[in-house]
Amino acid sequence: MVDPLTLNSHNLRLFCLCYFPDSQIALQPDVLWQYDRRTVARLFLALISGRTLPTSAAHGKREQLLAWLPDRLAELDSLDFLPTAVLHDVYMHCSYADLTEKHRIKRSLNDLIRRSLLAGDFKDIAVGDNRGQTATDAPEVQGPPKKPVLLVVLEWFTSQHSVYRTHSRALAALRGRFTVHAVGLTSAVDTVSRQVFDVFHEVDTASALQEAWAIAGKLRPDVVLYAGIGMFPFTIYLSNLRLAPLQLVGLGHGASTFCGQINGFVIEEDLVGEESCFSETVIRVPADAMPFVPPADVRRVPVTRTPFLTRQQAQWREPLPVRVAVCASVMKINPNFLATLAEIERRSRVAVRFCFYMGFAQGLTLDYLR
Repeated sequence: MVDPLTLNSHNLRLFCLCYFPDSQIALQPDVLWQYDRRTVARLFLALISGRTLPTSAAHGKREQLLAWLPDRLAELDSLDFLPTAVLHDVYMHCSYADLTEKHRIKRSLNDLIRRSLLAGDFKDIAVGDNRGQTATDAPEVQGPPKKPVLLVVLEWFTSQHSVYRTHSRALAALRGRFTVHAVGLTSAVDTVSRQVFDVFHEVDTASALQEAWAIAGKLRPDVVLYAGIGMFPFTIYLSNLRLAPLQLVGLGHGASTFCGQINGFVIEEDLVGEESCFSETVIRVPADAMPFVPPADVRRVPVTRTPFLTRQQAQWREPLPVRVAVCASVMKINPNFLATLAEIERRSRVAVRFCFYMGFAQGLTLDYLR
């Protein structure tokens, strides 16, 4: 008995199909897990993966499951039955929870992914960091030494994307010390962003993991650098394989990976915060080591605005509100943030209006947020 419903093997899947983040029926994961853990695991991952969870009910379910589910994932032995198409959303969107241990689910997912990969057709290409090897371990070098090979694994990297703006100059500068190869989805780069690297290898979305792994096997890179991990499924999977002795991740998605195959997190020193938030060794670089560039092909048009006091005098009958633009992707809108804005509006001695300009708010999502 799950109050106020009676569940059994015949209606459990119907319940899971109808249950959604804003459902007012209390979520009882311990009870549901006893029925059919495979079906229930799919439901729980779907609930965590949601991009838009602005209500207390939806946000609370994610908090509850992020605390409960990580230990239970160890009881599963395969990825085959899980909603793999949204696992990267679970990986990404847990960052927007409030729970202190919100990233713990990444460790559980990584363990499950690695076990599944090694049980299948994949294997590690390199061993762990072997920089301590003796000189006799290396073959005799004939002629001038070649540059070491660096393989950069990309997610979104078009010249309009924020990762290009934040990483492109630093990645291009690495060509002075390394032969820089990059691998990424054909649809996630463009002509401008390809020029950052010595060699760019494009892979197809459907076979990205297999192709990227094969490319690494041929290159045998000395270092692998993930510009970020979390936006695409194939980068999460690939990060759980050892492709090079030294594997690093950058600030393309600003959260720790909790992945045993990633050695270091490269981050500017003024952005580190608490090192305890990282599972990797934090590699601090100077604050200006990754200079930003403006987006390509953007024409800036200066805006001419009538001063606020002038507009206020023209509408003297009632005060104009002070309009505050809230620019954020929908993932960053949560009930605590909305409650804070409401409290600011309540306490303010002048009228305040918050105007939301949200990324990914389209179609039904926009109607829901309104």
